[in-house]
Amino acid sequence: MAKKAHMKVLETLKKAGAKQGFLTYDQINDYLDEDASLEEMGEIYESLGKLKVDVVDSVEEGRARVERKKAKKKPAESVLPAQPVRFDDPVRMYLREMGRVPLLDRQGEIEIAKRIEKGQDMVLQTVFRSASSVKELSSMGTKVKTEKMTLEEFVRVDPQGFGATGGPTDKDRAAVLTRVRRISRAHSELEKLAAKPPRASWTEKQRQDYDKKRSTLRARVNDELKEMKLHPKVAERFVTRLKDLQERVREAEGEVRDVEEETGLTAEEINLLVKGNDLKSGRRRGGRLSQEDLEEYAKQIKNSKRK
Repeated sequence: MAKKAHMKVLETLKKAGAKQGFLTYDQINDYLDEDASLEEMGEIYESLGKLKVDVVDSVEEGRARVERKKAKKKPAESVLPAQPVRFDDPVRMYLREMGRVPLLDRQGEIEIAKRIEKGQDMVLQTVFRSASSVKELSSMGTKVKTEKMTLEEFVRVDPQGFGATGGPTDKDRAAVLTRVRRISRAHSELEKLAAKPPRASWTEKQRQDYDKKRSTLRARVNDELKEMKLHPKVAERFVTRLKDLQERVREAEGEVRDVEEETGLTAEEINLLVKGNDLKSGRRRGGRLSQEDLEEYAKQIKNSKRK
């Protein structure tokens, strides 16, 4: 609210308060703009307090308070100090500010719930791009099949959908395990595609067919995951597990960099060393290279690079 407009509102409220002996919160609110700040509201309440203008919830309450004041007027020496008016009550001011914000209705709650569910689906779709996650899912499916893990611990189930048994049936269990197998098969097909990426010699149609097949398989995995409805604790376990794997990869990358600095070799060269046929002597001593072996092979590669 502009300073000039604020002063005009303040003067108007002072006159109205002095005339009727009180003001209601609604009357004050009618004079204020929607963008009035708490500081401006505080100044108005403070000014009214100095004028000894009561601020009340309703006109009836204000009139009753004025009548009581007239009836209780006594000589000055017997008049008790007036009780302070709670014109600057921060709780009341906070509640009034809250009243300006529209409450969340049923439709708003539904929209937020949908956004949360969509976000959870996106997280799971990302997690299950990892082969280790799919492998762990298959392992859990085996536990459910052998009853080492209950179906209720694995997926979200609707108790109202249970029959006379009062719990999930063998049919329910079989349906969930079928989805696990479908996810596993689709992911295996995706891995096969990834192992044979498009070649430069491929035609445009071949590339389109490749992309279409990959998208179809990925959509199949995502749809099965959504329909299976993993239990929140299981979903959280997968997310935590993937984060731990990422941390381990970062640590391993740091160790590789340390070895590169110590040996003067690149990671690719070290990989060739480890996989080479000339590591038989190291395998005979327990499957791991000694420090002497590593230094010797490093010298061999450095010498071959110089040549």
